[in-house]
Amino acid sequence: MGSGPRIITAATPAGGPSNAPVSRNVVLGVVVGAILGAALALLRENLNRAVRTPDDLEQLGLVHLGSIPREAKTKTSSESALASLEDPESPQAVAYQKVRSALDLGWADGQPKSIKVTSALQGEGRPQRR
Repeated sequence: MGSGPRIITAATPAGGPSNAPVSRNVVLGVVVGAILGAALALLRENLNRAVRTPDDLEQLGLVHLGSIPREAKTKTSSESALASLEDPESPQAVAYQKVRSALDLGWADGQPKSIKVTSALQGEGRPQRR
């Protein structure tokens, strides 16, 4: 009795590569990557709850009282407020007047219990830690 290996059938060399062609793999990778990227972008957009425009507020059932535009030469919102005091006809001064009027006259159901003031710029309106 022999306990060593035996050859049952002789091996034959492969006629070509066993994998799919590289060009097909590249095209398939690009197509699948584009589909997954588009799906991820749509998912992120649909899950995003950020408020970027007054229309976003209205979709949430909230009231937009007004926006204060920033003047190009001013650096902070306090400088914008001071500039509006110096020039009562400036766009900033008019915007402050519109917000004030909206606060005074815009409540059909009585005064609101709370008002949220936000900023569109990152870090503005929040204390800066140094």
